[in-house]
Amino acid sequence: MGDVDKQHLTDSAGVGGVLDSRRLFGPNLFSAHAGAVLSVTCVNELEIQAVAEWPAEATRLATALGWSPVECVVRRSSSEASLFISAPIDGLLTATEVAEEAWMRVEPRVKRNAEPAESVLSRLREMYADERATMPGYVTLASSARESGRNVTLSDDGLLLGSGAGSTLYPRGGSDGDLAVLTSEGSDQSHDQSHDQSHDQSRDQSRDCPIVLVTGSNGKTTTTRLVAAMFRASGRVAGWSCSDGVWVGDDQVEHGDYSGPAGAWSVLSDRRVEAAVLESARGGMLRRGLAVTSADAAVITNVSVDHLGEFGVESLADLTEVKAIVLRALRAGGILVLNADDPALVGLSQRLTTPVAWFSARDSLAVNERIAAARSNVEANAGLSVDGDAGRGFAAVARAGRVLLRFGSGDGNARGWHDVIGVDEMPLSYRGIAAHNVENALAAALLAHVMGIEISVISQVLNTFGSNEADNPGRLVVRHVRGLTIIMDYAHNPDGIASLCRVATGFTANRRLLLLGQAGDRDDAQISALAGAAWRTLEFDRVIIKELPSMLRGRQNGDTSSLLRQALLDAGAPEERLAFASSELEGVRQALLWAEPGDLLVLGVHTERDEVYALVDRFGESER
Repeated sequence: MGDVDKQHLTDSAGVGGVLDSRRLFGPNLFSAHAGAVLSVTCVNELEIQAVAEWPAEATRLATALGWSPVECVVRRSSSEASLFISAPIDGLLTATEVAEEAWMRVEPRVKRNAEPAESVLSRLREMYADERATMPGYVTLASSARESGRNVTLSDDGLLLGSGAGSTLYPRGGSDGDLAVLTSEGSDQSHDQSHDQSHDQSRDQSRDCPIVLVTGSNGKTTTTRLVAAMFRASGRVAGWSCSDGVWVGDDQVEHGDYSGPAGAWSVLSDRRVEAAVLESARGGMLRRGLAVTSADAAVITNVSVDHLGEFGVESLADLTEVKAIVLRALRAGGILVLNADDPALVGLSQRLTTPVAWFSARDSLAVNERIAAARSNVEANAGLSVDGDAGRGFAAVARAGRVLLRFGSGDGNARGWHDVIGVDEMPLSYRGIAAHNVENALAAALLAHVMGIEISVISQVLNTFGSNEADNPGRLVVRHVRGLTIIMDYAHNPDGIASLCRVATGFTANRRLLLLGQAGDRDDAQISALAGAAWRTLEFDRVIIKELPSMLRGRQNGDTSSLLRQALLDAGAPEERLAFASSELEGVRQALLWAEPGDLLVLGVHTERDEVYALVDRFGESER
């Protein structure tokens, strides 16, 4: 049912067709403001009519609570509708109740038995008062911070103003006379608890460190790690969150997938951090909104079909809008970095007034003409002209085997293109055959560039990053073991697996094997597309289809592997080349037993990475 805040939604369609209810703590798909969203079934004429009446009823209830102005937005998909209602940050839980009460008062199956309006309002007012009591002064504090352009981050833990070294934390549960400021361990900030609320607020000295956001369908984690490495090489303590955890400088402070708001909170609340790089995945933005209200720059690496059908996202256009949520957090003058080779992002640029910096791994005339047609002032924003003389903005391209960066206007540097490094010189590119990592390098270099990091520093990082497996664990890890070449990667959607398989074609091998699996939270078409993309890119000598028991996501054991098998057969894979494994680790064992010196193993590693790495190490140390 999704990430619900209200546990009384018990059956598959909830009460009166309710599917999902959640708070959005920051900028989101619906709005730049915090609020709540309720999703309901919407498949018949009565429900469609109820959805039409819903916003007015929700607005009426919210206005009666004293909320003004009230923003109410409805989004429809093929089978459901979602209503967003804005709310003060000390009333988000109450807002979930407002949205549901409004729905119950228009939903045809229950509205005849709806609670009297005065009774509803009395209950909502009491709920709002109780909620406000746990967050004294939050609205005033947040409003003051936003007016001065400082970041505001809200969570169940409290309110964070500023970020990193300049952050100030106001924990939940204080009282009007006790707004003691808590900071991370090692800070010497404190407040005299005898001071009144207004005095504490007046002493708020929070400020922001540089904040950049990284989103997209593929390449987010690699790009995040690269940008963080560039900040570190420039002499700053970088904090970054990604699908592998949270780091501050040399310290990993969280393990696991922290590509959402929890990871951002961990970075931004750490007062050691002098620059923050936050991977911002689709799921976190949809479930809770962005963790930040103010960022200096953001990148959308690419957009490809993945995770369709969740939270009403049903198309590539919908998914593009989700990725574009990062725009809502860019401060005035902030720059959005986009992939000029991605048609969805070129289309997005047509609607933007935000300054755009473009990167292109193709750097073709067609790309430049497409950009120019998409936006009349793209030349000023991107500077991707073929002759390199016309543009006035930031840009990055791969041209004639070199990575080039262009300076933005007014930065005091020489105008035009500047040579950074040879594509083949970047360890991450594997002699240029890892084209997707060339794109990631361009995205990271351009993002660092617009953040003022010197080109010499960017070049230094690109020249070394990837030479050590610890630089980018889990992404395109290549090992040579007992005559075998083993590639391990997290590829998890059709574009990602196709990129990985193209890399495999660049390695000389007698035979090639693929270990393939998928989480169960994709629909049948997306799961099938993964297998089809792999086989159409490279016809392997062996494909082991693995089960992922910890990622069934509502499916039965065997469902996903059966879809992958059929898709491979439909794409032309001979049945005798296909095998099955009950788990990821078992699939790796089968692959190592099958392999002979001179073979190439392409292993999709998603759930048991440490165990797989250890097994490969033991294999390399043992005798066959």
